[in-house]
Formats: sequence, C-alpha cells, structure tokens
Amino acid sequence: MMTPAPYYLVWPKKGLDKWQYPWPFQLVKISLRPASEYFGAAVPSGKNNHVKKGFVLFSQYCIRCHSINLSGGKLGPELNVPKNITEYFEGEALSGFILKAPSYLPGTKMPVFEGLINEGEMKNLLDYLKHMKSQKINAQ
Repeated sequence: MMTPAPYYLVWPKKGLDKWQYPWPFQLVKISLRPASEYFGAAVPSGKNNHVKKGFVLFSQYCIRCHSINLSGGKLGPELNVPKNITEYFEGEALSGFILKAPSYLPGTKMPVFEGLINEGEMKNLLDYLKHMKSQKINAQ
C-alpha cells in the first residue's frame, strides 16, 4: 500500500457534478516550482547532504504546521526565530519530543513520529534544525 501524497486527484472535465466529483481541498491548480521559491527562507544553504536530507524530512512532516524563518505553517510554533528550537532543547530531549510530543506535552496537536522516523533520519532532521541557526532572518 502506498500514499499518492503529495499528489491530488483532479477531475480534468469541466461541468461534472461537484457533489459526485468534488474538487479536493479546494485545489485550484498544481504548479512545479523550485524548493527555494516554494519554501523560501526555510531552504538550507550549502551542500551538506545530511542537512539536505533533514530538510526533505522537515518539508515532508513538519512544515505544514511549523515554520522556519517565518516560512511554513502557522499551527505549530516558529522553530528558528527569535531562537532556534535547538537552543531550547538540549541533547536527546529534542529528538524525544519530536518522536513522542504527547508524552512531553499532554494535549498537544503534534502527532507521534516514533516508528515513522528512524535514528538516521532523526540525526539528519536535527542537523537541518541546527544548520538553520546560521540562517536566521531578521523578524522585526
């Protein structure tokens, strides 16, 4: 079994019954754009492979709720300005929080990622978050 995400079903014919063939999520169009344009200031600079892999994970699981440099979702907190999330959490605390947020903060809307993100992926994600400390925007 596999998910079609991030792709959506689009009905190509106009005039179909909108209740029988609903337009998914009020989708108006699909466009392919470079990550730097779409994700803006959340895209890491440099060529570090671990950081790039971490960004891919962040863009897959996190950016819909969280923002980096004010680029991304608004449901969860901003993770880079004024302070980077790695400046609030030390050592294993951040990876533990990411994997099982409800055990750290009851009632949080953040899902459990344990079993979904493996140890190597978590290291890449943390490398991305740490790297972004050097790319903070001026949010004044």
